Amino acid sequence: MALSPVSAPLVKANPDKYVLLNVLEPDENFEDNGQLPAGTAKMSLGKLLNLVYDNKVDTADWYQKDKTIVTICNIGKRAEIAARELASNGYTATFITRGMVEWTKVGATKPDLVVTLLSCKAEEVSLALTAVQVNQASGSQSVLACMGEGVMPFRNSKIVGCDAKDTVEEMKAPDPFAAAATIWKKYQDLGGVTLLCTTCAKTRQLEAKDFLEGANLFGMPDYLRMQKEAQAAMTYA
Repeated sequence: MALSPVSAPLVKANPDKYVLLNVLEPDENFEDNGQLPAGTAKMSLGKLLNLVYDNKVDTADWYQKDKTIVTICNIGKRAEIAARELASNGYTATFITRGMVEWTKVGATKPDLVVTLLSCKAEEVSLALTAVQVNQASGSQSVLACMGEGVMPFRNSKIVGCDAKDTVEEMKAPDPFAAAATIWKKYQDLGGVTLLCTTCAKTRQLEAKDFLEGANLFGMPDYLRMQKEAQAAMTYA
């Protein structure tokens, strides 16, 4: 049966919709170092499958009928098996594609839409932000990939030589666009991902600490992979 995975950023942004279930073995404990949130349910794949086949999943203390079960493992393989078996037996379930890799690294996100921003101009920035925000609001994972001059609006205005009006903190395109900060916050709150080209940042003598929280550096291999995986792509230059 067809089973669509869910992205880690969407799960993080909507904790009330999901039960996060870690299906790793007892000696593969990620909770101890804080990689998974407090309250994450845990049950090894073998024990879970026994419950599924005995039709007793609803007896587990973590089970909540009104929430979707999201399974997670280290790289997604066992989580997919768990989710497929749950779904095949009548439970609402899905899995995180790349497991803990995706949970801990936003660059590993599998997107439905990739919007590439190549410009630092207010109108193009606002268009790109609006596109990803609207798509994210539909429940579809978006990634805003900023390349070239597109990294500049996400600088922290507190760095030397940076004017806040040239960043999303105070940038405002002509009406009817909302302030860039407003659009970006909505996008982030919905689980949207903003990635900045590491090479483009370095070319401009910028480091990770020079950018706003929520804007993360990433590499070209991740960008190329996302372009292949995404169902749609747009570019604003």
